[in-house]
Amino acid sequence: MTRVARAAERLAIAHQILDDLALLDRWRPHGEVVVCGSVGMELVVRPDIDLEIHSETAGVAEGFAIVSALAELPSLQGMRYRDFRDGREDGLYWKLEYVHADEVWTVDMWLFRGRAAAETRGRQERIKRALTEEHRDTILAIKEAGLAVGIRAHGHWLYRAVLNEGVRTLDEYQTWIGDQDVWERITWEPATPPPPSVP
Repeated sequence: MTRVARAAERLAIAHQILDDLALLDRWRPHGEVVVCGSVGMELVVRPDIDLEIHSETAGVAEGFAIVSALAELPSLQGMRYRDFRDGREDGLYWKLEYVHADEVWTVDMWLFRGRAAAETRGRQERIKRALTEEHRDTILAIKEAGLAVGIRAHGHWLYRAVLNEGVRTLDEYQTWIGDQDVWERITWEPATPPPPSVP
């Protein structure tokens, strides 16, 4: 099976989990939900799903009402909560651990106020449009190589390394990332190509 085929298989599992947990339906009454991270980018290697919920009204109580209902599910193995409203993320965070076919998947859910969902969605779509098939295969190869040795290549940092810096291997990625803070929230996105010249 090719890397692309493996990623497609993982993507299908991720969407099945979202359906099983009805997470989009549970959150939608409270705000706009964006499936982001590797699932949103359709480049899934690790068993991990990321959601952003953008709301002007929801808070701790609404989030706990949702995860409390999920706690009744037999396949839900655990959950965690952190309040990052005084930190650089400026949001509320819940993490679920869900068992699917004997594999533990994590679901990271961020609840933000005052941040536009369109910003996340738009940046994600612009990055996807910039990725060629070669780029996508390179990103999957680096992610799989990292998973095999317990090294994580982080999201937008990896896309930036491949698109902007010509990184093609895990070793090159590690050299490029160096001591940069991979948990910093970045707003990088590919440069927009200039319009074609008119003859």
